[in-house]
Amino acid sequence: MTRPLRFQEPGFPYHIVCRGVRRERLFFCDRDYQRFQGFMMQASLKIPIAELGNCLMPNHVHIAIQPHERGHLAKWVHRVTTMYAMYFNRTYGKQGHVFQGRYFSEPILEEEDLPRVLQYIERNPLAAGLVRRAEDWEWSSLRLRGAPNRAVLEYIARDYPAWLEAINAPRPSDAPYQGR
Repeated sequence: MTRPLRFQEPGFPYHIVCRGVRRERLFFCDRDYQRFQGFMMQASLKIPIAELGNCLMPNHVHIAIQPHERGHLAKWVHRVTTMYAMYFNRTYGKQGHVFQGRYFSEPILEEEDLPRVLQYIERNPLAAGLVRRAEDWEWSSLRLRGAPNRAVLEYIARDYPAWLEAINAPRPSDAPYQGR
């Protein structure tokens, strides 16, 4: 039986999540995070997408992207995860799957939902108890948003301090990281 096709319309942003197989770690050192970021950049040169935000966690990855053409979402994710899996297995002397099943993808159909999704992505390390402030996590697009020309969304660029305040506000769902 074949899998159902994913909704993949260009022009909509998507929230993507890729998890390590059996929820195991994907990143063991800074070089691993750097390589994954490099593979995202390489894939974007071959398959044009707009990256809106990301957060690389120890055992999973959140990415918000907007494909420009039909099919680019799957091709981009496949390229990034394949390149990283090859690097990971070669580096750590492993074989087999690195990522758990199919990646999660959800279209963000309403424009007003995009800020909520981006805040969820960028506050992930704070919610997991890995940092005291979300911008302290080195492997998130949040650290780059305050840099010149990096806030891709006007409402974030317009009031970056308010964006940080909203992300760092305590929420009842925050709990210590337990390998999510």
